[in-house]
Amino acid sequence: MIQGLRTQADAATLRVAIRLLERGARTTLVRVATGLPGAGVRSLYAQVHGRRPPQGPPPQQVTEQLAPRRRHVHAALLAALYQGLTPGRAVLDPEALVDAYDAYEAFAPEDRQMHGLDINGAWLIARDLRAGALRLHPCPHCGSPYLRAPAQPPGHCPQCGQALGPVAAAAADLERPPHPAGPPPRGGLRAIERADEARVHLALRMLRHQPRVAIVALATGLPEGALTAIYHDLHGAAPRSGPLPEGVARLMVPRRRHVHAALLAALYQGLTRGRAVLDPQALADAYERYADWAPADRLRYGLSFNEAWILARDLRTGEARLHRCVACGGPWLALTHSPVTPGCPTCTRELNRTTVHGVRRGRERPSCARGAAALADAGLPTAG
Repeated sequence: MIQGLRTQADAATLRVAIRLLERGARTTLVRVATGLPGAGVRSLYAQVHGRRPPQGPPPQQVTEQLAPRRRHVHAALLAALYQGLTPGRAVLDPEALVDAYDAYEAFAPEDRQMHGLDINGAWLIARDLRAGALRLHPCPHCGSPYLRAPAQPPGHCPQCGQALGPVAAAAADLERPPHPAGPPPRGGLRAIERADEARVHLALRMLRHQPRVAIVALATGLPEGALTAIYHDLHGAAPRSGPLPEGVARLMVPRRRHVHAALLAALYQGLTRGRAVLDPQALADAYERYADWAPADRLRYGLSFNEAWILARDLRTGEARLHRCVACGGPWLALTHSPVTPGCPTCTRELNRTTVHGVRRGRERPSCARGAAALADAGLPTAG
């Protein structure tokens, strides 16, 4: 029968069908996923498992996969892995679903035997995600992923148990446009064993921005070898090497680059107000917002993710400080131990456009820089 199937389908389709059947997928789902005839799929199931396929329809309602709470944790983990492998795709990808399911089996919490998903439940979740019947959100309290239907009441986070009130739910519904990504990672994910879902999801988000692998390893605690494999699968090349920028001073010259650095710093500090340690999750959020909102000259003066990490590090250690311009209200950066005050990079441009009697363009020092420095020295609130 396999010979007959090979004449009706290409090798890739047959391979997907076998991978689904090996993991226990119902023949109806395999037929829908591959387009192979039902009789051929049933015969293939018997050859894979040595028995006839089970009778009865597969599960239809995804709500069965979200209760109790611990089962919801498993479902959200699988959804995060699947969406990480299929960014921006509008159709269900069976091969990516199998890859996500394999990664889920490796990373699932210890109670998988009691609350874990099978491949059929994973199919339902992927189906409803693609159809818009389910949406994946980050919890505003702990950052863990959770699933919710658009018309469903907010409820509680399945991970931390905190209430997801109307304000938090509305904020979670504000999704950013998807960022372009390379091919889905395959071999690298399987090399990481027993990692929790939050760290894996964070590593995927960071690696899509082409950072140094050492930075991702430091942020997530995952092994560099496996992260290198994921990077290669994402971008088709080995990660870059070489030293990182020494500090924020390199990010403040020229003036337009200072504008970008101050914007990113303001976004990051707005997400980490009061935290005394570098927050990689908030940095990823801030960098993605910066990529969406950056000025039009980002390709020339914009910051890479490696530079964003250096900026966040120096803000946390106090080597750099973020101020608010008293003239235009925009953010600007200053080095704590530097005797030179750079001033606001935004309204400096406006002042330099006006020539003063006997003074060449570019020589006029903005008064807003002196005013912001005075505010900082007086201990008054700044933009951070």
